[in-house]
Amino acid sequence: IAKFMNRSYLYGVSGLKNYGLTNDPSLIAPVASALNYATASPEDIANDFVRQVGLLVTQSNGLIDGSETLVWAAAPSAINDIRRTNNYGLSAEKKIRESYPNIEFIPVPEYDTASGRLAQLWAREIEGQPTGEVAFTEKMRAHAVERYSTYTRQKKSAGTFGAVIYRPFAVTQTLGI
Repeated sequence: IAKFMNRSYLYGVSGLKNYGLTNDPSLIAPVASALNYATASPEDIANDFVRQVGLLVTQSNGLIDGSETLVWAAAPSAINDIRRTNNYGLSAEKKIRESYPNIEFIPVPEYDTASGRLAQLWAREIEGQPTGEVAFTEKMRAHAVERYSTYTRQKKSAGTFGAVIYRPFAVTQTLGI
């Protein structure tokens, strides 16, 4: 059940108007990255991150300025790439944290896609209201135990709404980092 819930939070449920964090039609389409984080210098990665925050500022008409709690969800290998140091011992992560101290890095293995590594930058909340959340009707419901002559069995079920995104302008996506 936990694997299904995780999949529904990311991709929704096909055949229903139930969307996830990656395929919600209200989200702005991912922009192609001009930078490969695996080979780029920490300075270039930090500057690319500033560009991503700039997209948030532009999309929100200045409602977001970078001082909010930001969440950067990316493939674990991409998060590892921002921790790589240069000859002076500085990493992109350190430079990013200096500019945006309220940043959270969240590894999402499913963001390592066939089209390239996906990264999403979220403003966690704006003016006290969340940007989005994952939603469910029931995490897990245990049904009645059925007794038989040589065994017992019990069904378990769960329900999901996928991801509910209230403010899609507070999300940027970059593909191919």
